[in-house]
Amino acid sequence: MLAYRFEHIFNCDSVENYWKAYFSSEMQDKLDNALGIGSTEILNVVDSEDVMTRTVVKVPNRQLPSFLKKFANGKLVFTQNQRFRKPENRITIDVTNSMFPNRSEIKGEYIVESAGAGKVKRTYTGTVSVTVPLIGKRVEKWVLVDLEKSMNTGASVTQKWLDGNQ
Repeated sequence: MLAYRFEHIFNCDSVENYWKAYFSSEMQDKLDNALGIGSTEILNVVDSEDVMTRTVVKVPNRQLPSFLKKFANGKLVFTQNQRFRKPENRITIDVTNSMFPNRSEIKGEYIVESAGAGKVKRTYTGTVSVTVPLIGKRVEKWVLVDLEKSMNTGASVTQKWLDGNQ
């Protein structure tokens, strides 16, 4: 199991506006395009005053590294189970994939907080675990490299969205 932590500061006038961007379907479309996600489907949403849960399925277009291709049976599909605790400005995300559905998981949590006048900080922490003999550690490292690239690309797309929509 490998741990990760990514932090990004955004020019954003409030935490609430950050979450509006995060849940905006237009912003998510731009993010998916930048990240090479071919399709996104929101399977269910349960929204109450303090908590929103949703299940999101994403199918990336990108190519797998050669050492993983032999394990792929069709398209790679990621399923995200998200739980947004509104008063705490936290969202937990558990991710499974179609390649190793019972032997891998990504567990993470976004925390968004004020970072001074006109700024918010998003911290994403969590773990990647792949329990596949011989290649598990290699897959975990590849996931972390890919996740870091995705988080940096996502931060750029999010900032552009915020710049034009606050």
